[in-house]
Amino acid sequence: MRGWSDLPSKLAAKIAVVSLIFFGTMLWWYWEAMLLAYLATRTVSLPFKDLSDLVTNTEFRIILLTGSLHEAHFRTSKDSTWQAAWTDRVQPYLEEFAGYQVLDPRFTDKLVNEEKTAWYDIYIGAM
Repeated sequence: MRGWSDLPSKLAAKIAVVSLIFFGTMLWWYWEAMLLAYLATRTVSLPFKDLSDLVTNTEFRIILLTGSLHEAHFRTSKDSTWQAAWTDRVQPYLEEFAGYQVLDPRFTDKLVNEEKTAWYDIYIGAM
């Protein structure tokens, strides 16, 4: 009465079973790690996605450095969204930031302390 074994008796079959168990375990651990990493990732909910969303759905004011190309682009744009942003969100606050530089502590303090302020700088990179 010879007993029955789960493991195969030939060397090639043993290698195949051990490889299957090893790679199956590695795949399982990899999947578990990805699932945990996916569930543990923080998602940031931004208040707006683009300029039209900023103008239509929020009350953010747009600040930019005076005398920059961005100011000229807002002022001379033919697009209705850009014109609305210029008249409602940029022009009323332009004098408040006149003379500031990007690294000026007053400028960065305004950005940090005021909740409804968006700084417009690089259109292509931001959109």
